[in-house]
Amino acid sequence: MRRFIGYRRIGHLPAVMLALCLASSCTRPPVEPLQSPYAPPMVTSLVAGLEHQKGLVSSAVCAGTLTVGENGSASKVSLLMAGRLQPLTIKIEMTHFWGNPLLHILVRNDTVEVLSFRDKKLLIGSLRDPLFEPYLPGTLNPSALWALVRAYPDIGPYEKALSLRPQEIQLLDEAGKPLQTFAFDVQAAAPTAVTFPAQDLTLYFDRFARTGPIEYAKRCRIEPASGNRFIEVQWDDITFNRTLPEPVFSLQVPPGYRIVEIERRALE
Repeated sequence: MRRFIGYRRIGHLPAVMLALCLASSCTRPPVEPLQSPYAPPMVTSLVAGLEHQKGLVSSAVCAGTLTVGENGSASKVSLLMAGRLQPLTIKIEMTHFWGNPLLHILVRNDTVEVLSFRDKKLLIGSLRDPLFEPYLPGTLNPSALWALVRAYPDIGPYEKALSLRPQEIQLLDEAGKPLQTFAFDVQAAAPTAVTFPAQDLTLYFDRFARTGPIEYAKRCRIEPASGNRFIEVQWDDITFNRTLPEPVFSLQVPPGYRIVEIERRALE
């Protein structure tokens, strides 16, 4: 499967090490060659950079093109996303290029509502339920969705951060179980990928740009570890920190549509 330019597997890259700390202005540190994982001070610095970027954005509105690929074929639709971080609420609208709506999706924390105009029904259930995989790229979690609308890797709660491989950082829980793995560009401290092991899901980021201090990627790709499906997003326009009125986060269900509430069940 084709990868973005710059999305190279870590094991194939010449190893480097970044300077020990980010400057107070959050500029990129210089790089120095070293055939080893990041040292603990560098891990702390890179994690601080991820947390700093997360704190800069409270909402985002994005418009672009969504490409869905599966088993060697691909299709494109128009995509509009609006999201806020607290409380996490994300609205997704997928539309055919000729204007007909395809899917409207509303996520509130761990709950998802999917309005399918093709099937003429509204599905309501848990974001982690495999039932929603045909509508989303794998079993997503809220952090992965926010990373997509934010166009930058999202960092969640963790107990410990360490580096076991060059250009890579792992976040662990209290039991030492990996929660997230971040990959960084070989020439700079930009995070190019984040993996969620529990969901077998990786998000890739490419074509970084900046609006003031806010960094974001103009292209994102989501790949489940299993299967041949992927979703690629090309963002044409992104606006950050706009006040979003509550009506933005609603679904208008047409008359005659069937509403199906999926029973919540224990999901590992």
